[in-house]
Amino acid sequence: MKENQNIEWKPSWRDEYLKWICGFSNANGGKLFIGIDDKGAIIGISDASKPYNPDIANTMFRAGLIEAWGRGTIEIIHDCQSYGLREPEFTLDVTGFQITFFADMLELSSQKIIELMKENQNITIAELALIIGISDRAVKKHHASLKQQNKIKRIGPDKGGRWEINE
Repeated sequence: MKENQNIEWKPSWRDEYLKWICGFSNANGGKLFIGIDDKGAIIGISDASKPYNPDIANTMFRAGLIEAWGRGTIEIIHDCQSYGLREPEFTLDVTGFQITFFADMLELSSQKIIELMKENQNITIAELALIIGISDRAVKKHHASLKQQNKIKRIGPDKGGRWEINE
């Protein structure tokens, strides 16, 4: 198994990895493997709940900004729920700690695109992206999928044409 757009390997958890979670949510879902280095070697998670920088962690704890070590999974679940995403799946085995994110928003975004096209058959990709809150690239991906499913069809040129919805 290699890293790709749906699989990321990380030696340990860092909050900056939340950007991969967002990417998975805007795409087709994905898996984040914790405890595997960039070459795919299993390194484990022996320091699972130990802070990366104990001095900063203690300062943040005393300031009341964190409650306890190892609460990141609860925050991840809460954030997924607040965005209307399915709860991620957590797995711990000999290969390390794994979090699987599900792209439930994919179908919702496609449905929203169809609704907006019904309201305005001349709507642009940029307008759809702005209204839905996803990238132009993500809208194009949805368009391709909807066209393949024969749910939408472009009538006329890119500029000056319109969308036809097939129900």
